[in-house]
Amino acid sequence: KAYKDTKGIWTIGYGHTGPEVKNGLKITKDDALKLLYSDAKEAADCVRRIFKEWKQKELPHQITQGMFDALVSLVFNAGCDAVRTSDFIQSVKKGDMKRAAEQIEEFRTAGGVDRRNKESEIFLS
Repeated sequence: KAYKDTKGIWTIGYGHTGPEVKNGLKITKDDALKLLYSDAKEAADCVRRIFKEWKQKELPHQITQGMFDALVSLVFNAGCDAVRTSDFIQSVKKGDMKRAAEQIEEFRTAGGVDRRNKESEIFLS
């Protein structure tokens, strides 16, 4: 059942938003999973686009699976543009992963403190 998130945005399933999500909308668990998979793919594609841009400049450091996963989670929750223009993504680009993890914890979105702390842990794993 559609609900308003902490910012008042209509949301359904596992965090899906969009113009089709309105008061009174109901979906099945299978539909909610389909939306989650689609939204997660979109978030992962955003992170890949960011990295592709960077590869043209040949980064001197590796991005681990944990870093990728944490960034996908953050993009899913905050949006591609918010992550692309954030201070912490610049720290990632510079290779200052410890600072980037700290900045993830400082990055406040509707996901709240617990989610940011977990993303920071995953980022450093």
